[in-house]
Amino acid sequence: MKQHSQKHYADCLISSIIVLIIVGLIYITGKYAPFGSNSLATMDANIQYLDLFAYFKDVLQGKNSLSYSFGKTLGGNNIATYSYYLSSPLNFLVIFFSKDQLHVFFDLILALKLAISAFTFNFYLKNRFSLINSRESHRLVSILLSVSYGLSQYPLAQASNIMWLDAVYMLPLIMLGIYKLTAYMKGTFLSVVVGLSILFNWYTAGISCLFTFIWLIFEIAIESGQPSQRNAGNIIKIMLKYVISMLLGVMLSFALFLPTIAALSGSSEGTLDLSMLTDISFNGPLTSAIQGYSIGAKSALGDLSLFCGSLVLIGCISILFDSSVSFRIRTSFFAVMLINLMLFYWKPLYTIFSLFKVVKSYWYRHAYLGIFVLVFTAAYYYFNYAASEKYSLYIKISLAYSVLLLALNHFNNAKSSQLIYETVFFLIMTAVSYSIYICLFPKKRTSLILFLCIFLAETFTAAKIQMKNYSVSDAAEYRQYVSQQQKLIEQIKNYDNSVYRISQTFTRHTRDTNLTANYNEALAYNFMSVSGYTSTPDDTQKVFLSKLGYRRCGGSIHIVNTSIVGADSLLGVKYIISPYQIPGYEKLETSASGKNADIVSRDIYYNPFALPMAFKYTPGQYKAKKKKNPFLYQNEIYSKLLGHQVSLYIPVEYTCDKGDTVKYTLDIPQGNYVLYGNLPWKSEFNGNISINGEFKTAYACWLSPSVFYIPVDPENKTTEIEVSSDNKIRLKYGKEQFYALDLDVMKEIAELLNSKAAKIESFSNSKVNISVNASEGEALYVSVPKAPGWSISINGDTINPSSFEKCMYSIKLSPGNNEIEMVYHVPHSRKGIIISVLALVLIMLNYYFEKKKKGVTHE
Repeated sequence: MKQHSQKHYADCLISSIIVLIIVGLIYITGKYAPFGSNSLATMDANIQYLDLFAYFKDVLQGKNSLSYSFGKTLGGNNIATYSYYLSSPLNFLVIFFSKDQLHVFFDLILALKLAISAFTFNFYLKNRFSLINSRESHRLVSILLSVSYGLSQYPLAQASNIMWLDAVYMLPLIMLGIYKLTAYMKGTFLSVVVGLSILFNWYTAGISCLFTFIWLIFEIAIESGQPSQRNAGNIIKIMLKYVISMLLGVMLSFALFLPTIAALSGSSEGTLDLSMLTDISFNGPLTSAIQGYSIGAKSALGDLSLFCGSLVLIGCISILFDSSVSFRIRTSFFAVMLINLMLFYWKPLYTIFSLFKVVKSYWYRHAYLGIFVLVFTAAYYYFNYAASEKYSLYIKISLAYSVLLLALNHFNNAKSSQLIYETVFFLIMTAVSYSIYICLFPKKRTSLILFLCIFLAETFTAAKIQMKNYSVSDAAEYRQYVSQQQKLIEQIKNYDNSVYRISQTFTRHTRDTNLTANYNEALAYNFMSVSGYTSTPDDTQKVFLSKLGYRRCGGSIHIVNTSIVGADSLLGVKYIISPYQIPGYEKLETSASGKNADIVSRDIYYNPFALPMAFKYTPGQYKAKKKKNPFLYQNEIYSKLLGHQVSLYIPVEYTCDKGDTVKYTLDIPQGNYVLYGNLPWKSEFNGNISINGEFKTAYACWLSPSVFYIPVDPENKTTEIEVSSDNKIRLKYGKEQFYALDLDVMKEIAELLNSKAAKIESFSNSKVNISVNASEGEALYVSVPKAPGWSISINGDTINPSSFEKCMYSIKLSPGNNEIEMVYHVPHSRKGIIISVLALVLIMLNYYFEKKKKGVTHE
């Protein structure tokens, strides 16, 4: 038995090693990190995840907090960020990599997840089909199919969303749990792997859990060895066992999942759109999946790719056309493969498996389910029906499918013809070489070598093309930027050890359009800021920042690529990292930007108008008016804090000349002013803004700001702004906003409010201590967003404070000395731990009774 077990795991390990060798060769020949400057960390991985990995490294080193961080926009609960992006156990390896080596870490983690996927799929096949004592040909096919699964289209095309790949290696284990339940009425394994899958990434785990019900029905349908299990009574028992096992699995994850649910409830990003279920149309023609099953194919809405090799394809088609396969089995597999397609093409099912959210990118996030179905179908055929006399069937299938693929591509040339020809070549060669090996010359070593060479060549080619499709070449530039950024942040912290926020007008990957999506650098380099980009934003902050002029974009991000002096000062932004001078700000002599030919030189600027993180004001003295205009809104905010009306921003006179381009001529006010503009648009038109003939920013498009800074020449009395676009310009004429910030008034206000600053005894991610003397009627403005989880006390008495503008804390003070303590606890974390412990106890009891149950000894 021990020898069988060793053979069992040896085959799983061989699958993983083959995957690692193929990936390693691609990394070396393609010069991917650590062998060059290329990397698979593209798209959102480049924009978000590298910075989040840097943040997680700080967490593991005790430099940042997993529960709450002021690096997340204005400050927020980071449990949902962790559970969605970072909770994979492999991410703990980041501790061994410096922040400038995160591309190496990323590529390594990808290789490991691909290898583990092959391992778990082989483990699944061994247990599902009892292959320990199987023929050598079956062992070989199980290894190759596992490699096909590990290097299939989905994990390579979605490599940038590396947190989703945990589902790829956990799915075979979950499906093994379903098999154990249907075959042996044992649910312990299913509960454990479901719980672990949710802990590793709840998003894709939710998709996998939905799929388990389809697979449960399918396993019951194809179970041929035990017909007694298909009677109504046993099916009901299986269903009840399934529900209990899944429920225990979900409960097991509650230590992390329950706080995550609570955190998501504070964001509109966590809401579900059930209305999409009413659309019963299709995303596209089902035939597009045929063209999509080709080397190098990419998925798009209505154009699915589930490519996982020719060996899989031949097995899937054979089970439908092999006359030796029973009608019941053929019908069952036809049904599951049809449902498999409907998951991607029929909108109600597509919506359900997109977890009831509108998907606008990274199409078919659940495509790993489809690939699993295909590889399992091929395995079922090869292990149960493949025979030496069927070689003509395999060759006929390869030829017929090749003709169909070529014909479809001729009439709808959506794919690269060269890649279609390569697909056809490998399909036919795989059919021929497999037939020679398994049917004609099964004992000839040369036939085995030929078959393996064809398989490995196709797998290598397909994987290499997909990696090239989804890669970047900026690993060297990234290392240089990290060095520069760390130096700048270190300088600021060494220069000033008080509490403040830092903002930036330029980040990594700021484009020629002056736009960027890299807004997680506060998390990456451990400083307090006003920007962030995660899928778990806080709605109150989104509204507040939008009103201040930092446009909300896409629901999860605010465009902070300039410095709005009034807004930044209110938020306690004391230092700005920028490649250009901002009027009113003072460049620090200690600034050193780490200049490099490949990196934009940036400097540190001090904001003398920055308000303290906590200061007194008297609420109720001035009743603020509702203003949608961000400049007038800021006027109202400061009036509310001061108790009387002030006009920080004054309107600027302008004229407008409409034509193919729109030109605004502004009269520059005399005095100490900073000018800003905001041009409300009816819809995005991908415009550009130039000021005095010099390009300023792209506008009215994805990632563009609303408020923009207007540099002026003090020698001129006017400045000219030109809006241009290749599309029709769709501005809300008459609603344009051009305002000048009076820096002299700003200085007076800043001096007054700074004189009312409270003494901050301590200020960390999870605890704030403030001491302040107050008079009757005063309150304390604290630049901490109000959110569930904060426990606040004054002089030892717990209070329930109000908010300032429905965002920041406003704490009513008592006359005399006030000792304020703010402590953060992750909401529902204690309940979650209790439920997880309870679930673990129940699972252990369930395991005990399952082992004790007589008559069932084999799993």
